[in-house]
Amino acid sequence: MHRTVLRTTLRLSQATVFLALVMPSSIAQDAPVPNGLRDAIFGAHKHPTANVSIGGHAFRGIVSRDGMPVLVWSRDAKSPLKLPFDRAAFARWINGADKEFKHLGFEASFKSNARYLDMDAWVFELSRKGVPLFDHWVKVYWKDKIFVGMLNHFPAPATSVVEPTDGDRSTPDRVYYAQADAKAEYRLVIATLSRRETATHRRTEVVTRRGAEVEIWQQKDGYMAPAGAATFSEYTVPSGTFPDQIWADSTGIIWFSQPSNNWVTSFNPKTSKFTQYATTGGSGPDGLWVDDKDRVWTGLYYSSHLGVLDVATKKFTAFAPPYTPASLAIPSPSSRDTIWVTDHKNNRISEFDPKQSTWLGSHVMPTSATWVVAGTVDRTRERVWFTGYSSNSLPYKDIGKPIGEVPTPTRGGPSFLVYNDNKIWYSNWLNNRLGMLDVASSKFTEYTYRAGETGGPIAITPTGKPVIGGKVSHIVVFDPVSKTFTDYAIPSSRRLKDGITVSPDGAIWFTGTYTNKIARLVIK
Repeated sequence: MHRTVLRTTLRLSQATVFLALVMPSSIAQDAPVPNGLRDAIFGAHKHPTANVSIGGHAFRGIVSRDGMPVLVWSRDAKSPLKLPFDRAAFARWINGADKEFKHLGFEASFKSNARYLDMDAWVFELSRKGVPLFDHWVKVYWKDKIFVGMLNHFPAPATSVVEPTDGDRSTPDRVYYAQADAKAEYRLVIATLSRRETATHRRTEVVTRRGAEVEIWQQKDGYMAPAGAATFSEYTVPSGTFPDQIWADSTGIIWFSQPSNNWVTSFNPKTSKFTQYATTGGSGPDGLWVDDKDRVWTGLYYSSHLGVLDVATKKFTAFAPPYTPASLAIPSPSSRDTIWVTDHKNNRISEFDPKQSTWLGSHVMPTSATWVVAGTVDRTRERVWFTGYSSNSLPYKDIGKPIGEVPTPTRGGPSFLVYNDNKIWYSNWLNNRLGMLDVASSKFTEYTYRAGETGGPIAITPTGKPVIGGKVSHIVVFDPVSKTFTDYAIPSSRRLKDGITVSPDGAIWFTGTYTNKIARLVIK
């Protein structure tokens, strides 16, 4: 096989270290997202990838809509990029590639070590002229001191930076804040972190010239609500792999999708019996929802259709999309007995009428590359809300009106959401906080998880408590009254994917995608 040898330089103190990268050219163009980083950003394996050059190194990666590298990894999966395991050198390299990173003069400095699955991670803080950038960072992943990949969490697209005054630089609670405009572009402006404490919580408001942008609550270590007795039960899926999204029907039967096998699968908790139902070949069912007639709906991501299983007749029907190309995903209900489906890749939402078996419309998102994920219904307003992962927004659609969009105050990557009692609760894929929008007041609040998780699928209990499946090791239950988290460590079904639901009897069900299990949590 023909090999190409690339030489690059990286300065360590006063010395120059030459790094040889041996890259089989026939493989380098096609290296997929490394398995360990498939959850680093939402749907990483479904994002378009490109060859990315940063600081003299060739990567494969996912870029933002303005071309900024977001997630990058070695182009050759069999021969990882040989980068030095040296924090100071890495910071200098990042700062030397400012134009390619599109950091606008913000410099990286090592902040902390982290651990993700079986990898080590270095977290680099970003600051400009001594003022840190709030809630943004670069994270570099290593396994056994071998480079795995890098996540660049920086506002994109950022159009301008407000220069700090001398007073801004000397005040410890001043930060840069990414302030979104109507075009989902960012101005990096000066903000103040206003801090207060109660007996139970630390509260931080991010305040700019236009007022408070978001309030963040952090539960004190010593304060915990009484936790009820909890029991986990885990069930190994006997056939196929990759249990994904999950839902309970009105009788308590549990349904989940298996996209790798083109199945939707049921589980009867009374008999512990699994039953697989075929969809269509190569469909990759993405998302799953059970309607009030106990029909099982799923998006057929790879075959482009919307699918439904009539359980009584065991008949599976696929409906062609109203546009092409299409990659339909994650169905959800509306307030008028229709069904909305998202299309992450093609930046659309579409509405289907199951009574007439027809599409009522398909709508392009107002912001390019929104990566619209999931929907939830607000019956009070006859509105459907969605999460915009890449646009960091909560889009919404009222009957007969254009799509609206509410920017989230921090760029945590909104992933899943649920509506309850005039509030939108949403999980953030990229930070360790639960988000909440009070729809009546338009006020955002975020709550820091105690378990250090990032979310993750979300559901809600009959008593109005959000339940989040952390991406690593916990089921997290939040009490909106006491603003208190209770954390439940999962025995073995770790690295959750997309699935959590609450069954009619109040039990919490979730998928263990990487352990090939589904699990039940009963809290007494």
